[in-house]
Parts: sequence; structure tokens; C-alpha cells
Amino acid sequence: MEKPFFQKMLAVQGELKPIIKDSDNPFFKSKYADINAILAEVKPILTAHGLLLTQGLVIRHGKNTIKTVISDGSQEATSDMVLADVNDPQKLGACITYFRRYALQSLLALEAEDDDGNTASGKPAQVSKPVSQPTQSVGKCEKCGAPMKISTNTGKPYCSALCWQPKAKAEELPVIDLEAIPDFPEFKN
Repeated sequence: MEKPFFQKMLAVQGELKPIIKDSDNPFFKSKYADINAILAEVKPILTAHGLLLTQGLVIRHGKNTIKTVISDGSQEATSDMVLADVNDPQKLGACITYFRRYALQSLLALEAEDDDGNTASGKPAQVSKPVSQPTQSVGKCEKCGAPMKISTNTGKPYCSALCWQPKAKAEELPVIDLEAIPDFPEFKN
């Protein structure tokens, strides 16, 4: 008898190792996990459990959206992420790749670790730390008038209201049907 979908997903999560941040972001002087590195890690494990991964570009409420689906043919886990409004094709391509990476990391609850040579030397790997919040205020945003702050990570100013981030409307947010989630008596008290 074939395992139920959520047991397959649980098995996949149990087999996944932290993803190594193998690419450099020179703008923020940080490392990140490239989409191809993530796919190389997760696709064989998903496939071994009879799960298919797709990440297509769809239009939802007139907005470009990345739809990430993990399915066994009868049930699926999905994530829809609305893309920023970008007209430049190269910037749109970068945005699609960025959202594919984070949708997949979120949907599978992937962990990430820094590849600082510790793994190869047998020392414990460093787990990613949360980014500290900027504290210094400098002037007002030209776009929305909110206070500008200086990032303690990059030293660059940014809008404290994050007005550059697209705001999702209620009808664009994903709806989770809690009734569709199966009951697992083994997890109840």
C-alpha cells in the first residue's frame, strides 16, 4: 500500500540535509544557496518518495506568480508567490529565480548552513544567523516619507517602511484549506 502524501513529505524532510550557501552576493557581501544547488539536493529525494516538483509562472489577479507544487498525483502541497512588478526581462528573470528559491525553501522548511570550510575540516558547521536590524535613522524616504535607516549589515540607507516591497492584497494571499489536511492520530496527545 502506498504511503499517504503527508507521510511522504515527512520522510523527505527527515532526509534533507541543510543546504550549503555556495554562491556569493557581492552587493550584500553575503552567501546564498543557488537554485541549482537546492534542486540538486531536493529533487532526488522527492523523486525517491514518488513526489514531483514543478515551479511554473502563472497569472493570478493580473499579477505574475510563481506556483510551486509538490505532488504525488493525488495530493499536493503548493505555494503561490506574487512577483514584484518588473518590466525589464532580465530583472524579471532574476526575480523569478529568487522567488523559486525561497518558495522551495519555505515549502520544504529547508535549513541552510554557511560553507565556510568547517564541514570539510570536520568542525561543526555554522547555522545561519538572523540578520540584525538597522538602528540608525537618516532623513526621509523620497517615495513615501517614512524615516530612512542605515543598514548595519551593508552600510546603505533603506526605507524603514519597506515601501519598495509589493504589498499583497487579501485576495492574492494563498488560502490554506485546513479541512483538507488529514488527521494524524499519532501526533495527538
